[in-house]
Amino acid sequence: MTLLTVIQGKNCALLTSDLLMGSCTPEEMRLPRQLRTYHFSRVPTKWRQNIFGDYIGWHGALTPQEDMALYQTSLKKLEREGIQTVQTRADAMSTVIFYAKANNAQLYQGYSDGNISPLHFGQSSYAGIPPEFSEAFVGRVARALRANPKYNAQAFREVSKVIEGLYFEYEQCCENFGGFTSHLLFPNRLETIAFNLGKVVNHPPFS
Repeated sequence: MTLLTVIQGKNCALLTSDLLMGSCTPEEMRLPRQLRTYHFSRVPTKWRQNIFGDYIGWHGALTPQEDMALYQTSLKKLEREGIQTVQTRADAMSTVIFYAKANNAQLYQGYSDGNISPLHFGQSSYAGIPPEFSEAFVGRVARALRANPKYNAQAFREVSKVIEGLYFEYEQCCENFGGFTSHLLFPNRLETIAFNLGKVVNHPPFS
């Protein structure tokens, strides 16, 4: 599981993720999800730069080939043709992709069955929250945003602390995610404002 939270601010954006990455063999990827055996390792972040210098985070199931294609596909093509341009398997599980444009800190979101589109100022979005935690998670983040309504870097630093606390509450109940990292994206600059391994300190680095 990948747990992602994004918020579009004024000349900045907040990007957060957990740090536990699951992988399985190509043969197992063809099996139903409940029959796969995942191997988990920790990663420094799930926000990776593509060949255009922008940042992408995703939740779902992409093969290594689909992942490579995603990070070589331009934003314009994703807006025009959708995520299905890289996730072509008919039996693929639904995937959510967040795209963060580096030169203007603009966030975009897309799903397997649709095109990618920009988030509006003040809009937040999530992927991978366990259903039993979803309502409480979204509600507590919304209250943190109401307490810090400027949607600027300082406000996002405070909101990030709330999100970090939520991640660590939920990692105690779930085996397949853990750890936390948070980034502030400004035009042409990414600043890491939090990094906490949590329980994934006991997992080997992803290789």
